Amino acid sequence: MEAKVSLSRTNSLGLKVALVHLKAGLASEMLKIGRIKVGCVSSRIREREYVQKCYKRLGYGHMANLCKGTDRSGLCFKCGNAGRKANDCTVNGEYLLYIEAGQPRDCLQHVPGTNKCAVHLSVLRRIKNTIK
Repeated sequence: MEAKVSLSRTNSLGLKVALVHLKAGLASEMLKIGRIKVGCVSSRIREREYVQKCYKRLGYGHMANLCKGTDRSGLCFKCGNAGRKANDCTVNGEYLLYIEAGQPRDCLQHVPGTNKCAVHLSVLRRIKNTIK
């Protein structure tokens, strides 16, 4: 199999993203071309970096099986309290990773792991700089 294609969920604009998994050689050729035409639509081609998430320490940049940090798997991802999960958490703006990273309180008003997440973005930048 040369390529594996999957579609993302519909975004706020009603659009979907096609994710194409290719071997390194073919992927670099496609990135050089920069655009692909499918039917009447011409779309840009971008490389996508993944930020690994650790479900043991609830952090980013490594996997749980390689984690040497504190086991927080039983804690709430948002507030860090034991005995509840993020879906049931009523604490707003108290995200564990931000408090630990010393982030100011005004940047805590979003969900961790999104493109508005400073901790997530810093790990993503570090990954991109490592690749280049």
